[in-house]
Amino acid sequence: MNIPEIESALDHITLIVDTREHQTEALNRRIAESGLPFRREKLCVGDYSATVRTDFEEIPLTAVFAIERKMSIEELSSCFCQQRQRFVREFERARAAHIKLYLLIENCTYERIITGKYNTHMAPNALLASLFAFLARYDCQVILCTPKTTGRIIREIARQEARTFLFRHHLDGGNADED
Repeated sequence: MNIPEIESALDHITLIVDTREHQTEALNRRIAESGLPFRREKLCVGDYSATVRTDFEEIPLTAVFAIERKMSIEELSSCFCQQRQRFVREFERARAAHIKLYLLIENCTYERIITGKYNTHMAPNALLASLFAFLARYDCQVILCTPKTTGRIIREIARQEARTFLFRHHLDGGNADED
């Protein structure tokens, strides 16, 4: 695959939306704002991933990356407290499968966490420590945004992950799985 073919393939990314993501108006808006065609599939980790289609095949990127979206600091806090075991298992599955995980948190800033401007019983220091512990332990990427920008961010992550995968595949002479 040459560079022009790789660039052309980037116009053929399909967003994969986990079947457990609730069908809501917000989900529909997020998908529309991504500008990507989509389909629903059960993902082993995360809420979103993608495929990229070349002239020869459709390449699933679900074993390459996933995006775990949280709608608020309050939902994140719940994941670190009441749902911690489930949350840890998801991150452990991603790490064991070598899936790069992005933790996208809407309606969140570090300033709101540090100053405790959220509605949970989790102390700011505990929330911040848990977030950075997950960053370190699972080598995930944390992205803070507003719901208005989520779709665009999802698209850019999918596009860059597809580009990186295809270029690595090209440079490795077709052996992208051999790192």
